[in-house]
Amino acid sequence: MKTGWIEAGTYDTKARTIREDQQRLRTKITECQSPALSPAGHAIDLMLLTSKAAALFTDQTADEKRRLRRLVLGQATWQAG
Repeated sequence: MKTGWIEAGTYDTKARTIREDQQRLRTKITECQSPALSPAGHAIDLMLLTSKAAALFTDQTADEKRRLRRLVLGQATWQAG
């Protein structure tokens, strides 16, 4: 063996480790670039929408109001009967 040379097995092991690290980092980068909202982002959007709900409802047509009532109350039941 010459000085300064790396054995093939050592090279292969290190190369495999580096490729796995690269793939793991690519996955993390993709996750960070995802446009999905965090749970906090969903909560903020929901709060903004509900704060405007009454005003938005009054601006709706009668048909749109009926559709919203069916959507919100469609599965509703009275408590204890």
